[in-house]
Amino acid sequence: MAKPEREFFPGSEADWIPAQGGLVPGLFERILATDPERGVATRLRHGSWTAADGCLSFEVRHPR
Repeated sequence: MAKPEREFFPGSEADWIPAQGGLVPGLFERILATDPERGVATRLRHGSWTAADGCLSFEVRHPR
């Protein structure tokens, strides 16, 4: 099963949840679409993105 194709919709339809099951403290995500068979997802992430060991996540911010 492929990820569902969705047109524009408010990201607020998905709740913020701890990313990776809380593995990275302070990192949260909204999962917008998933394909559990392939293990892929489209998500929005927010929170901590650096650590002493280097980058854990890369956040891109687009100007309004």
